Amino acid sequence: MSRSPLVSLKIFHAIFSALGMAPCELQISTARSSQPTLKFINSRTGCIYNFVLLIYIAFTVCYLIPNYVTEGLGSLEEKIAKSALATMGNTSAFIIIIYNAIYQREFVKIGNQLCKFDAKIDLPWTNETFQQLINVSWITLLWLGVLITEGFNDFNVWHFLIHVPNSIVCCWLVLQYSLAGKALQMRFQILNRLFSEVDAAAGPLESLRNLRATRNFLWKTTRGLSKFYSLTILFAIGNLCFDTVIGVYYSIAQVLNSSGTKISMDAINGFFWTCVQICPIIYLSIAIKRLMKEVCILCQSVGIFPRIFLYDEINEFSLELFHKQIPFTAYGFFSLDCSLLFSIVSTLVTYEIIAVKFDPPDTEDITPTFSGH
Repeated sequence: MSRSPLVSLKIFHAIFSALGMAPCELQISTARSSQPTLKFINSRTGCIYNFVLLIYIAFTVCYLIPNYVTEGLGSLEEKIAKSALATMGNTSAFIIIIYNAIYQREFVKIGNQLCKFDAKIDLPWTNETFQQLINVSWITLLWLGVLITEGFNDFNVWHFLIHVPNSIVCCWLVLQYSLAGKALQMRFQILNRLFSEVDAAAGPLESLRNLRATRNFLWKTTRGLSKFYSLTILFAIGNLCFDTVIGVYYSIAQVLNSSGTKISMDAINGFFWTCVQICPIIYLSIAIKRLMKEVCILCQSVGIFPRIFLYDEINEFSLELFHKQIPFTAYGFFSLDCSLLFSIVSTLVTYEIIAVKFDPPDTEDITPTFSGH
C-alpha cells in the first residue's frame, strides 16, 4: 500500500495537536499484506501542552489586550472594539483547548471506535485521506494569503498576537469537525452499499441482524462525536461569524474609499480573512448535509427489504431508525447543515447593506483598516 495516506494522517495529527485539539498519541502499525491499523492513546504530554497553550491565552487576555488598548495604534474607540473581539476570540479558544484536554478520553474512545468499525468492514481509506488533504491544503493557503497580505502592510504585532492565534484555533476546529463528518459520511455510504448487496435468498434474517448491529455501532459512534463537538463548535462558529462580518465590512470600506481602480492591500487582506473564516463553515455545512443524507438513505432502504418471514424484524428495525436520529447542532442552538450557511449569508448580507448604506460619506480618513493600522 502507498505510504502517502499515512503521511497525511501524521500531518493532520501534528497540526491539530499543535493547536490543542488532539491531545493524544496516534499509533500506526503497518503490515505488508493488510491495511494499517490505527489506535488512539491517551497522552499526558498532550494535556500538559494544552495547559501551556491555556497559559498563553490567559497571558494574552490579562496582559497583551490591556496593553494594546493603552499602547496600540488607532483611536480609542477602535482599540476598545477590537479588544472586545479579541477577548471574545481568546475566550472561545480557551474553552476549546481546555475542553479537549479534559475530555481527552472521549476523543480517544471515538477514534478507536471508528478504527474498530473500519477493521470490521475492511475499509480502504486512501481516497478519503486524499480528499481531506485537499481541504486542509486549501485552508492553509488561505492563511498564508492572510499572513502575506499582513506583511505587505505595516505589520501590526499587537493585532497578530491578540487576534490571529485564537482565530486559527476556531477555524481549524470547524475544519476538524467537517473532516470527521466526511469520514462518517463515507462509512455510512459503505454501510448502505453493503445493505443493497444483501442476498435475500442467502439467510436474510441473519443478514438483517448483522446489518442492524453494525449500524447501531456506527450510530453510537456518530452520536458520541456529535455530543463531543456540540459545545466547542458553538463558540468556534460564533467567533468565525463575527470575524467574517468585520472582514467583509473593512474590505467593502476599503474598496469604496479607494482612489480610482486601485484596490488597496488592506482590501485584499480583508478578502483573504473573510475566506479563511467562512470556508470551514461551508465545509462543515456540506459535510453534515451529506452525512444526514446517507443516514436517511439507510432508513429508506429498510422499507424495500424482503418482508417474507421478517415482518416483525423489519418493523422493529424501521422504528429504531425512525426514532434514533442524530442531532448535529451547536449545543442545541442551531443546526449545522446547510441551513446554517444560508442563515449566515443572509444575515451577513443584510448587516453589510445596512452598515455601508448608513456609513458617513467622509469615511476616507477615519475608516480603519482590518489590521488596525
